[in-house]
Amino acid sequence: MKLEVEGKWLNPRGWESLVVRSTRIKQGYLTESAPGATSNLVRIRSAGGICTLTVKSAPVSSGAKPEAEGEISAQLFETLWPFTSGHIDKTRHIVELGELVILGEVGLYAEIDQFHGALEGLVVAEIEVPGVEHLAELRRNPPEWLGVDVTDDPRYGNNQLAKHGIPSLT
Repeated sequence: MKLEVEGKWLNPRGWESLVVRSTRIKQGYLTESAPGATSNLVRIRSAGGICTLTVKSAPVSSGAKPEAEGEISAQLFETLWPFTSGHIDKTRHIVELGELVILGEVGLYAEIDQFHGALEGLVVAEIEVPGVEHLAELRRNPPEWLGVDVTDDPRYGNNQLAKHGIPSLT
């Protein structure tokens, strides 16, 4: 199991010309997790012809949560899909952050998720970093275009977005 450490920002601006590739993603949840819950969340996802099953645990610190992920067959994905709830349809755009250096780390990239369907209009940027100290530094000095930091707001987790829709910032 790995520790996923990522920051999340709402309504990034000016990223469109920086996109290096995009992938349509379809995902659903086999288990649900409430904001702040300690239970595991189980998700299946189809993205670019690759299907995965992911288990995420409750955060261990700001922006950091244990995660286990493995590839599954398209047939198993289709078999499990009717058992899912909280469906997400989005396009993930990859933006390289060549100019961004966080505690000596280079080669970072942002994942810009542009949501469709019931979440149309929502755009969220995520940047995964090697450790919590990297995330703390990134949050102190983020690129200006990232937008509003919602890293610690559980309402912006994909499972919560799927269940409750787009939250208000107030």
